[in-house]
Amino acid sequence: DITERKRAEEELRKHAFRTQALADFSSTLAAVRLDLQAALDITAQHAAGLIGDACVIRLVSDERTRLEVASLYHPKSTTLAFLRELWTPNPRRLDAGLESQAIQTGQPVLLTVISPEQLRSIVPSTERSVLERISIHSLLMIPLAAHGELLGTLTLTRDQPNRPYTMEDQIFLHDIADRASLSIVNARLFKAMQQLNNQLEQRVIERTAQLQESEEKFSKAFLASPAAVSIASLPDGRYINVNEALARLTGYSREELLGRTSAELGLVDDRAREKILEAIRRHGFAHNVEIQIRTKSKQIAEVLTSIEQMELSGQPSLLSVNFDITDR
Repeated sequence: DITERKRAEEELRKHAFRTQALADFSSTLAAVRLDLQAALDITAQHAAGLIGDACVIRLVSDERTRLEVASLYHPKSTTLAFLRELWTPNPRRLDAGLESQAIQTGQPVLLTVISPEQLRSIVPSTERSVLERISIHSLLMIPLAAHGELLGTLTLTRDQPNRPYTMEDQIFLHDIADRASLSIVNARLFKAMQQLNNQLEQRVIERTAQLQESEEKFSKAFLASPAAVSIASLPDGRYINVNEALARLTGYSREELLGRTSAELGLVDDRAREKILEAIRRHGFAHNVEIQIRTKSKQIAEVLTSIEQMELSGQPSLLSVNFDITDR
């Protein structure tokens, strides 16, 4: 049947386009390394460009009571400037509105067609002026989450009628949101590690007593991280510190890991090592490289690994952050 064949060909074309678009998006995220704001802006631009039309990313505030605008994108610069002026200084409550629904349920919100009455009911009264400048005919909101932590929301709105968002758009945006969420967690973790490391460097210069205090803070943050984190010496790559999350991931105790290398323990094979080395050769670092780890019990774990060179107490070291995505 010609119609069925054309439909199948169109589905294959869409699948190929979205697969390539996600690969390009992941590559672009990797290029900005650990710059959180750059990662957020890239996510907003890609989501709006690939699906349309306007995009806003809101992140949960530190006190976890509000959602604050972290990035905005609209193809029209005048509209973008207006949205920034309206939304940036006005965070939304975490316990009210559509954002609350998405955050509390952890599920997407898809409003395929929005009537003017419905629009007025979901837009806060303080933001009604937006309706005079922008037409919103459809809305798609995805919660941003990684490793059980809700980070915020990724929202798209459609300016034009007769182009409602679909379930295909929802699945596509979900894939974008998953990759963005990992980058957010990664950037925050590396930023925290950098800040702690900088504190260590400074306090070494200032006074030995304060260095010890900072080392304890670093150690607590390091050991308590939900990600599997390790620090290895250079150039031999021997573990000089690992957290319990890495021990759980690999099946080895911290004592078994310390002083050994991943090669000696057989954690990664030549193929995984080559993927990491290729990323480092191309970018000078490895960011969200998908590899397999062989555990002590010979099980295979699918892992996203990021590796960055750092100095710890004046010594060159490798900081490795690993997320288990086996059950993704």
